[in-house]
Amino acid sequence: GGIRTYTLGGVELTNSTLSGNYARYVGGASLSSAAVTLGNSTIVRNTSYSGLFGVGIYSQTKVSAESTILADNTEVLSGAALDLAAPSVDGASNLVTWSYSALPPDTITACPRLSALADHGGPTATHALIAGSPGINRGSNTIPLDTDQRAQMPFTRVFGARADIGAFEWHGELGDHIFLSAFESACDRYD
Repeated sequence: GGIRTYTLGGVELTNSTLSGNYARYVGGASLSSAAVTLGNSTIVRNTSYSGLFGVGIYSQTKVSAESTILADNTEVLSGAALDLAAPSVDGASNLVTWSYSALPPDTITACPRLSALADHGGPTATHALIAGSPGINRGSNTIPLDTDQRAQMPFTRVFGARADIGAFEWHGELGDHIFLSAFESACDRYD
């Protein structure tokens, strides 16, 4: 639905959002035959009819993830959460709500608390972290990046004690408090 690659070289997704994609078998990304590296990215709200191969990220090789959100990726047929499927996963400072694979010990498994995909500044749409998100000040900036996905100042990659998890760096509360909870997302229904 979002990305499908078959390559001998590595696959790297940095400071990026994959959201709202639909496919019959893999909604977000099918990345195979090469090492997969995810950095400061948000992969959420992708769907597939059958999650036979995972929905958010499906990889036939190891996934290295750093400061990345994988959440609310679901199979339509059963309604099951299917965020990540890979032979192994390493890295740190991630938020993953459901995985076929064992995750690094510091992985957060709570709902990320994201706004809807929208224009929050910058050239591309993002999912903003909202107040109370477990991803705020829990990420890392090992790449290092100057800005978040919005790729311009004043959207620095680190605002506060630490970088945030995902492609969006929270710089304080957004304006409209009525629509901040992203109540239509699956995990928010259980908070």
